[in-house]
Amino acid sequence: MSNPSCRLRNSDIRTVYLLLGECCELGADPLVWRQHMLLRINEIFSCVASSDIMSVLHISKTGLVAIPCQVASHGQITREQTTILSHCCEQMPLQDNPLGYRLSMNCPDNHCQAGHRRGWVSNRDWERCSWSVNYLQSLKWGDNLIGVVRKAKNLRLLNLARARGDSHFGARAGAVLQLFLSELEKISETRLSPMTQASLTNLSLRMRQVLLALAAGDNEKQIAIKLSISRSTVHEYVRRLYARYGVASRGELLVRAARQLHASKIVNEYRTQEAFYFEQEPSALL
Repeated sequence: MSNPSCRLRNSDIRTVYLLLGECCELGADPLVWRQHMLLRINEIFSCVASSDIMSVLHISKTGLVAIPCQVASHGQITREQTTILSHCCEQMPLQDNPLGYRLSMNCPDNHCQAGHRRGWVSNRDWERCSWSVNYLQSLKWGDNLIGVVRKAKNLRLLNLARARGDSHFGARAGAVLQLFLSELEKISETRLSPMTQASLTNLSLRMRQVLLALAAGDNEKQIAIKLSISRSTVHEYVRRLYARYGVASRGELLVRAARQLHASKIVNEYRTQEAFYFEQEPSALL
């Protein structure tokens, strides 16, 4: 007989597909859609922080080793906590987090797996592991829910954390996360820009000003006058924008920029709306 707490409700499924649709609308900008995804995940799962970690896998004599190559985080965390988390992602072997390690080892290639800490790791192992001792205590975080996607030598870890003293994640929360990850993977290569692509949000101020002026229809001479810089300097910024976006013409650049500007506008509209959640009953999640 199946565990009733693992059964997804219609409201859970609607919430998952609503978030997937929002990610698709924002998919032209790699940072915008990921940050929005993590913000919504914090709301849906009552998290204090969440991280989307892309890693490269290696098999060593000691087992599976994941080397993080891209990390995005979102949550109510301080600058000090951000520094601790960054150090953790860069330095800590996957084996030091028994939940992430066991989920990854038990996830077949081209599949996803999600689970909460109490379902995969004993209290004794969890309290002794480096992730708990060296990081969770410093971050003042409590329970963890992790989802993983294995694909060839690449591993995605979606790491969700609640504040110390908050309720534990339950089996149904893991089922919701697994559904989201499996559906996210289906659209990741066709609807969502990878982190290797440029984002409006991480351009320098001057490069962003030049790009916005180009999008408004200004030529290089007009931009030079508007920004009080030389025309040759504007031309150099345009050249850098071509290289950053991997395009060979102004037309290609403006198409990419128009999509990202649209994504930024849409995300601002989302953030003025009321947050949404999946129904959380103590009997289902505790």
